[in-house]
Parts: sequence; structure tokens; C-alpha cells
Amino acid sequence: MEHTSEGNPQELVAFLTHCKDYCALIEHASEYSRGEFVRRAYGYLPNIFSYLSQMPATPTEELEDWLSGYTQIISDETVSYYEEQVRDLLGEELDLFLHYPVGVVQDGELQPERLSRLLLLIYRELGTPLLVLREDAGELLVATLSILQYAFDSYMGDALLSAMRVLHYHKNSEALEEQTNY
Repeated sequence: MEHTSEGNPQELVAFLTHCKDYCALIEHASEYSRGEFVRRAYGYLPNIFSYLSQMPATPTEELEDWLSGYTQIISDETVSYYEEQVRDLLGEELDLFLHYPVGVVQDGELQPERLSRLLLLIYRELGTPLLVLREDAGELLVATLSILQYAFDSYMGDALLSAMRVLHYHKNSEALEEQTNY
């Protein structure tokens, strides 16, 4: 398992620190102004994306075994609670990507995606390795990181990119600057 656990311990620690900081941001979203929340989220997500995009793939046999026994640790209720907080903080205009064309095409029409939903999808996937780390820093963490890398390849990479595009747009928009009043 050296591809995940022994590659570069400093990079792994930095990645897990970014994950922890991002999860704390989501969990305490109501304590931030919208501008500060956007700036912080925008700061964490590129580093998380960079680390995950460079993780080597896990051999299929091992991954299939781990996926069959995988249970999401963070509950739907927890996700819903934090998503509501993030949605309230962002406001409807920012949360629905009204100024940036990101979403799902249905019946030939773009259906807007909620930024809060993407941010919480990322939160849920990143929070699991942190909770696992509290229990077991060995094989269980390696398995969880491999599943996280699989989630990144399957759908979370797209969620990260979409969230970063919207945050980038709004971080640099004049409307956001006017509303934050340093």
C-alpha cells in the first residue's frame, strides 16, 4: 500500500490539514461573512483538488473489496443541517449559480446546481477520512483514502471544479466586494 500511505507523509499531512480546515469552515459557516466564507473555501479547494488529482489509482481488486464494505460515516441529517447553514449564508443568488453557467442539462435546458450542495458533497467525502483517522491510522485510512480517490475520479472532481469556478467568479465579482465591507 505504499502508493497512498508512504508516498510523501508531509503531503498527506498537508492534505489532511486542508481537509480538516475545509470541514471546520463548513461546520462553522454561520460564523463567517459571505465574502470571507467564499475566500476561505476558494483557498482550500484548489489544494484539495491538486492532491486528489495526483493520487495514484488503487488496484481494482483491493478497491472493490473496500467499496463493498464502505459505509458513509457522516449522516444525511448532518449534511442537511450544514447545507441549510451554507445555503442561508450564500443567499439564493450565489447558491444557485445564477451568474455562472454550471449545472445539469435536462431536456435541453440547463438546470442550475446549488453551490451549497456541491460544497456539502465535498465536505461529506473529505470528512470521512478524518473520522477514520481518529479510529485507525493504518490500513483503514489507506482504504478510505483510496475510496476518496475513486470518488474524486467518479464525481467529486467535477464537483470540486464546478464549485471552484463559481467561487472564483464570485470571489472576484464587484457585487461580492460591495457586500462584504471590510
